[in-house]
Amino acid sequence: MHHVVHCLDNPNVGDRRQANQADHRTHLQSAPGKLLVAGPLVEDDAQTIVGSFFLYEDATREELDGFLKSDPLNKAEVWKSIEIRPFLKRIDNR
Repeated sequence: MHHVVHCLDNPNVGDRRQANQADHRTHLQSAPGKLLVAGPLVEDDAQTIVGSFFLYEDATREELDGFLKSDPLNKAEVWKSIEIRPFLKRIDNR
């Protein structure tokens, strides 16, 4: 099973996000299942970060809930919202 994780940032948290980025990246190394894709969500200017996106494979919803709660960006209250959705992959052009 795949899961898409969509996190939106609180307003004006760029400095807080930057201060916790290294710890966040280290935390991602211990992701449940397999982290297939990860990266920031940005405004149309492709510069201004407004959130985070992740695609996980072979992780349960419960595992992801706990993992995301312990993420340094979440603990630092960078993320305003976290949405986890099951995803049925139909096409993979890699």
